Amino acid sequence: MKRGAVLVTLLLSIVTGCFVPTATAAAADGSTIVFQWKNTEKRSLFVRSGAWNGNKGFGWVKIQTKHNIHKFQTLRFISNNPKGATFQGSDARYEAYANKKVCADGKCTYTDSIPVRLVMACEYVSNYYGVDINGTLGVKTSYCISDDRSGDCPDRVDPAFAGTVFSTSSDKYPSAMTTTVEMSYSPRTRLSD
Repeated sequence: MKRGAVLVTLLLSIVTGCFVPTATAAAADGSTIVFQWKNTEKRSLFVRSGAWNGNKGFGWVKIQTKHNIHKFQTLRFISNNPKGATFQGSDARYEAYANKKVCADGKCTYTDSIPVRLVMACEYVSNYYGVDINGTLGVKTSYCISDDRSGDCPDRVDPAFAGTVFSTSSDKYPSAMTTTVEMSYSPRTRLSD
């Protein structure tokens, strides 16, 4: 890398608080960056393919396998919280909410509001869970915050953050009842007038 490019990269890492690799890894391994974006704070965020052994890991494979988040748009929405990140050590933590709204006979009620967290690690690591990184780790994980601490997200989380809406009708629910999911940066417990 040329000296000027190194200085620009170093300056960007100081300004944004994170060092972002300038290129993805060549091999399709856990260190490969699979998605990269800038949030509303102009911070560069990225997620590596990662590793997951059923008990420990990081990155996209853990987010999909353990936490049931499958859309990059979900990660992007969470990181765009206008309140910004809170920091725990060198980890930037962002939160948003997936809100379930049930409507029947012209009346709608929020029945559930699930907090979803994204954790971006800004520190340099050489190896993480057996994967050679030799750079900034990136997004460690993203998960739902629940009482049982499993981190598993219900199927409705991705549609909420990806900007899609779904309706349900079944034998249990009459056709006049619809369920939608909405995204927000604060929990929704009642409808605004």
